[in-house]
Amino acid sequence: MSKFSLRIMLAMMLGLFALASCSDDGTTPPPPEKPDVNVSIDNLSRTELTFTVSSQTGSDYAYAILPKGAFYTTAEAVFRHGEFAMMSQGTATINNLDFEGGKEYTLFVATRKINPYVYSELYTKEISTNLPYTEMVTLEKVGLTSITYHVEVPEGKEMKHIIVKKDDYEAIKKILAMYGEVSHATYAETFGHKISESGTFTIDKYGETAYSDGIHIHSGTTYLAIAGITDENGKIAEENCQTIEFDTRHAGECPYDFNISVETTSISAVANIVPDAGIDKYRAIVLSREDMDYIGTEGEASIRSAIIGPWATTDNEYSGPAEITATGLRPDTEYVLGIVGFDANLNEKVKLAYFTTGSPTGPVPTMTMEMVEHTSPAPWRNAAVNLKAQHAVSITGGFFLKHQVDELLARGSSLTSIVQNNGQPCSAEEVQQALSPEGLILQIDGLNPETEMMFAMVAVNEEYVSATEYITFTTAALPQLGGDVRANMPGKYIASTTDATGATVTFPVTIATGANDATTETYSKQNRLVCLGFGPADTFPYTSPEALGGTDADLNYGPKWFIEFTDNGPIVPTTAYGKDDLDWNMGIFDGKTAYMWAYGKRTTSDRETDSASMAFEVEVSDDGNTITVKSATNSFGNAIYYPTMAAATSTWWTDELLFRCYSEIVLKRQPDNSARAFSGKFAMPRAYTVDLSQPKEKSARQIMCERLSK
Repeated sequence: MSKFSLRIMLAMMLGLFALASCSDDGTTPPPPEKPDVNVSIDNLSRTELTFTVSSQTGSDYAYAILPKGAFYTTAEAVFRHGEFAMMSQGTATINNLDFEGGKEYTLFVATRKINPYVYSELYTKEISTNLPYTEMVTLEKVGLTSITYHVEVPEGKEMKHIIVKKDDYEAIKKILAMYGEVSHATYAETFGHKISESGTFTIDKYGETAYSDGIHIHSGTTYLAIAGITDENGKIAEENCQTIEFDTRHAGECPYDFNISVETTSISAVANIVPDAGIDKYRAIVLSREDMDYIGTEGEASIRSAIIGPWATTDNEYSGPAEITATGLRPDTEYVLGIVGFDANLNEKVKLAYFTTGSPTGPVPTMTMEMVEHTSPAPWRNAAVNLKAQHAVSITGGFFLKHQVDELLARGSSLTSIVQNNGQPCSAEEVQQALSPEGLILQIDGLNPETEMMFAMVAVNEEYVSATEYITFTTAALPQLGGDVRANMPGKYIASTTDATGATVTFPVTIATGANDATTETYSKQNRLVCLGFGPADTFPYTSPEALGGTDADLNYGPKWFIEFTDNGPIVPTTAYGKDDLDWNMGIFDGKTAYMWAYGKRTTSDRETDSASMAFEVEVSDDGNTITVKSATNSFGNAIYYPTMAAATSTWWTDELLFRCYSEIVLKRQPDNSARAFSGKFAMPRAYTVDLSQPKEKSARQIMCERLSK
């Protein structure tokens, strides 16, 4: 190096030293002022902390929460390793769900200025979630797919508790809205776990419930934790029930993807899935576009839940490349391949791949049908059809009331959809018999006499191309049963039973062929006598059809009940005996429509029970002057029932008991034993639907609805 070059270098170094050592006026500049950091704790529970960060001079903030004993020493470290974000007008409110009850933590917070970075002092605060249990139900820990909660049982009490997905609860509530209000209390009362001591409970991915398919826990999903105190009857009052609504932790976004290709036929699809190397495992299902869109109305979390499915089942779980074959698809229909992928850190990736199946190519199904004789000939209540089919893999159908089918057709429904939605599917063996030269004999009994019926079937081939055929027929008139016993029964009686205290209750009853000409003809065809009067006459006075007037006079008069003659002797049917609806009423009292009900107790306990579908046997003395309405038992033989008059809007439950018998009803004929004579206008009997559908696979929501409705 030359001396000239050395001198230049020395001069430059001196200049830099001078610039670094003094300002223009020869003084050292002060260090930049640190931004302020202010923290207020807004709310603290065993699983949640809400706090507010504010700063007059800071631009953004960072925080970290560590178990007690772990620590950061500088604000720079909190920004480097913690959560950070910009403040809005110098303030930010943070809600954190990373806590677990009964633990000790340290909260670290810092702010900073930008351009250049200048950090605040490090704020620290000890946080304890070891808080007392002051509520019935308290969250202890909320994870991605796990929940821990505590139920505090008051001394000497019993409680029920349960976790339910909010969407499921709301759907069930909506389904049952027409039958009565479903509340958190009634839900816990029906499905909850009973406990008599305080306890902490954990559901990791899947948990059992008392009367359903259980609960599956998925990330980023809203759940309800419900707990309530039960009374001596196992009921939960609204004021003794508490509910917590919360979300499971949201999974991070998985940065990896899938390569998907789908090949289709008219009824199947083969999907080839190749995940990126970072995908640890994934779950996949194929649904129709319609079904997936419907699930999507409840939000993205519902879509993820549907794809993941039950945690205990791994049939739809894969790792690495996979070939998935979906069969039983419908032609010319859009479907969705839904995938949820997980990386090693349980971050999630949701992927939806849409595809459409091809058009059908095979022969269409055909059917012929012919009325034949029933094995137990009774043309007023029985019917039989010989069905022959070709090119079918499934057949669905049954016997229907023609006027009801006509009503649905007039509203725009198709016969095919009516039959598929309400019919009974044939078994594989029955389908094969229908394809044979001999055909398949399909029978039904329990029909109403003199009723126009329709036998309709839908045959479907392997490509889901359908054909629909039907025939109509009218059942014969009902032969008259009962003979002399029935003929001699009309007259005036005094009925006696007992009340809850065992005291005797009496009331007058007139047994007649009808209340007027119209009802007399109707009841005769039904092999019925009508009993006028039930319960104390001053509370439930008899009102005739003539007194009522109007179009519903023959329906709403009463109180009335019936003695019906069958092949096995006389019975008193409840309103829905063998049926699914309220097909006759006993009358209207104080604006309440009353129905004949069956009410009683278990034989092994004091638990009361009821039924809207039952019949009481009737015993007639040899001289015809004493009629006894006997008690009834359920199919299990563990409960005894007696006739009861109840207000109701559904056969699923009663709204109010109006008059209840606690023993058999004994009717004693009065000296004046002549039946009343009536006259009036003819009215057709009310019809009912014959539902031949077999139980189909039920969803968890359907199971819960059925349980709640009992």
